[in-house]
Amino acid sequence: MRFFRLRENTEKLRSFAWELLELLPTDEEAQQILAESYLSERKLDKQDKKKALRVIDPLWQREELKLEQAVRYADILEELEQYSKSLDIILPLCDHENLDADTQIQAKLIAARTALKLGQSKIAARLIPDIPPKQLGGSLIFLAIETLSDNGDLEGALETVKQFIRREYNPTEYNSTIIEQAVRLSRQLNRVKELEDVIRSLGKFRMLKDESFYQHLKNCGLSDLARELQKIS
Repeated sequence: MRFFRLRENTEKLRSFAWELLELLPTDEEAQQILAESYLSERKLDKQDKKKALRVIDPLWQREELKLEQAVRYADILEELEQYSKSLDIILPLCDHENLDADTQIQAKLIAARTALKLGQSKIAARLIPDIPPKQLGGSLIFLAIETLSDNGDLEGALETVKQFIRREYNPTEYNSTIIEQAVRLSRQLNRVKELEDVIRSLGKFRMLKDESFYQHLKNCGLSDLARELQKIS
């Protein structure tokens, strides 16, 4: 009840709660109010994330976090590069029956990313098939393609890499491996023209001035497409 009048003002609420914790470090009401305040905010700066851990962790230890809050806690830990603890928290939640489908996917994304950063690629590979391709990015996309290919799902691997190229592939940010994999898969499935159409349709490739990208297309056997895009750019 001490916080009732402050709930509509986040800054004042946090300030008052932190002052109280300075006086009473184990005050559970102050910990709960602060934890809920931080966990409900999607964008926290690094300083706030560090402060959040101080009040969220006691709740975690007392098993007082809701499932969705535990997922957000693992997310914050990952953002602060505390990968091992994040994975310990999130992994048991990935298939929890009381989490909705979207939150389960979010949990699996966090778990896959942290597992990969810890060198536990087998855990990441086990989770990736349950994550929609449109949500894969960064290093996960490479593992997803490898996992699908190893499992014999070449169609799935090609669709995944095509979606990634459409959605977020940027030649200035990603190395050329993704194009090599896309070409390899499209050749195995005799669908090279389909891949060329995907690349051709994207404005980011038609306006590109990076000669190394065109050279890489040529090296992959897409010389005609490379020359066509160069003329347009």
